[in-house]
Amino acid sequence: MSLLFWPIILGLFWPRGNRYGAIASMITGLTIYILAKKFYPSLRFGFDPVIVGLLTSLLAYLIGTYATKEIPSERVIRIFWGTEPPAE
Repeated sequence: MSLLFWPIILGLFWPRGNRYGAIASMITGLTIYILAKKFYPSLRFGFDPVIVGLLTSLLAYLIGTYATKEIPSERVIRIFWGTEPPAE
């Protein structure tokens, strides 16, 4: 759950998202989930380790996206979020 949630949601609905943010999100979400599940099975306030993995995964997606200069091309943005077909 914490591995693919933000890359799927933000990849579908946020034009600024890129592959570096998605990769950072997946690696961070999985790593934090495994560490939290192994070393802190019962976190404070009744949080499940999945919640911690999801929050850090979102943070990693945002940092990974904004830390890189790669912005999807105008053609890609028009294909996925535009109303008119791309000009070839």
